[in-house]
Amino acid sequence: MSRWMRGALVVCVTSASAPISFAQQTAAESKAEHGTEALTRFQGKVYLRSKTARLRPLSVAVRNWQLHGAQMIEAFPEKGSLIIQLHSGKVKTMINGKEAERRQGDFWLVPAGARMSVQVISESAFLQVFSLQR
Repeated sequence: MSRWMRGALVVCVTSASAPISFAQQTAAESKAEHGTEALTRFQGKVYLRSKTARLRPLSVAVRNWQLHGAQMIEAFPEKGSLIIQLHSGKVKTMINGKEAERRQGDFWLVPAGARMSVQVISESAFLQVFSLQR
C-alpha cells in the first residue's frame, strides 16, 4: 500500500470517529438515479503533512449506501480512491474486470479512476464508503 493510501486510511479512521455533530455538518439523505439510498455522514477537507512538511489538502467523504433486492449498479457513482466496508448482506463486485464476491465485514480498496460495478446477491446490502480525492 502506498504511503499516500496509508495516510489517507489513517485520516478516514480518525474522521470516522469524530463527534457526531461534526460528522453531520453536511449530512443529507439523497437518492441516486439508480434507486439506491446514500446518507452522507461526513464531507470536508483534511490536511496531510507531506515529507517536506507542507500541508496537502485531501477531500474526504464518508457515505452509507443502502442497496435493495437483486440490484445492479453498472458504474458505482463515488469518485476518487475508495475504501469500502460491507456492513451487511452479500454483493458481487467487478473492479476493472476482476470479479469478487463480498460478504458481511469485508473491506476492499478501489483505486482512483477504476470502474466498479456492484450487484446485490442477498435481500439487501449496506456499504460504508470512504472516498478520498486530492
